[in-house]
Amino acid sequence: MNINNHYTEDLGGDILIIGGAEDKLNERHILRKFVELAGGKDSSILIVPVPSDFPVVTATLYKSIFENLGIKKVSVLSATTRQEILKIDAENVLKGVTGVFLTGGDQMRLSSILGGTKFLMEEKDAVKRGVNLAG
Repeated sequence: MNINNHYTEDLGGDILIIGGAEDKLNERHILRKFVELAGGKDSSILIVPVPSDFPVVTATLYKSIFENLGIKKVSVLSATTRQEILKIDAENVLKGVTGVFLTGGDQMRLSSILGGTKFLMEEKDAVKRGVNLAG
């Protein structure tokens, strides 16, 4: 599943591109694959609900799903505006995380809120170090 090739040699973690409408209720094949990539039941997942119109509801849903899949370390990025993102300690938020899950929603919002921030730079560095990314 690793996308490492001659174009992305510096990436250490896997990137799982979901594209929307993944099964959240039944077999959850895609979410299970992400959990597997992130370290299985020992993974530590950070949910980033920034693109969602309803970030608290979306984060709560995914937190419940990942916990139902046996993950004990599930955290949520509570910062959902650019001003909040600029204030967080990005390095500390990502410390110990083995998987970052970007929820669905407005991708323009995602890029305009995270683009050019310390959080995005730290997230990219984390992927280079082996943290897995999905969304």
